[in-house]
Amino acid sequence: MIPAKGTNFYMANRFYYEEQNYDEAIKMYQAAITEESDELIVAKSLYYMAESYIKLKKLSEAIAVFEDLAGRLPGHYLVASAKRRIDILKEDMKL
Repeated sequence: MIPAKGTNFYMANRFYYEEQNYDEAIKMYQAAITEESDELIVAKSLYYMAESYIKLKKLSEAIAVFEDLAGRLPGHYLVASAKRRIDILKEDMKL
C-alpha cells in the first residue's frame, strides 16, 4: 500500500517532534525529504529537521540542513527564516 502524501512529514511532526523525540523525528523528516515530491513538504521537513538538530544541540548539523534548504529551494518562503537561523546559530557557536 502506498502511504498518503505527506505521511512521513505528518508522523514526524505529530508523533515525534511534538513529543520531543527528536532523533526519531529526524529519521521521519529524512524519509519525507527522500520520498516526497511536494516542495512544501520537503521544505518543511528540512526546516523542522534542522530545528530538531538544534533541540539536540547539534548546531553544525542544523546549519548544514538549513543551508541545504536554502540551496535546494531558494525561492521558498522558509528560506529567509532558515538564513536568519543560520546567522544566529553561527553567532551562538562563536560563544
